[in-house]
Amino acid sequence: MGGARLHRGRWRLLFCAMSLVVLLLPLIAMRFTDEVGWSPFDFAIAASLLFAGGCGLEVAGSARLSKRSPILSSGTTVAVAALVWAHGAVGVF
Repeated sequence: MGGARLHRGRWRLLFCAMSLVVLLLPLIAMRFTDEVGWSPFDFAIAASLLFAGGCGLEVAGSARLSKRSPILSSGTTVAVAALVWAHGAVGVF
């Protein structure tokens, strides 16, 4: 049990670090080009989407209905987050 918690903690730390990098990329790009123009509202929406996706992955990882349920629910969570991100970015729908 202790090993599983340590393993989950490492994934959580990795996800937090990756989320921070994803939020820093537009901030850095804004300093070098006018093509990227995020407002504080855009950063707040991106952060909340990453947070909701992380919470969804946390719940998906603990789903134990079958052996495939964590994989399927994680894939669904990532797909929904990617679709919402793409729609927010360029209006896919």
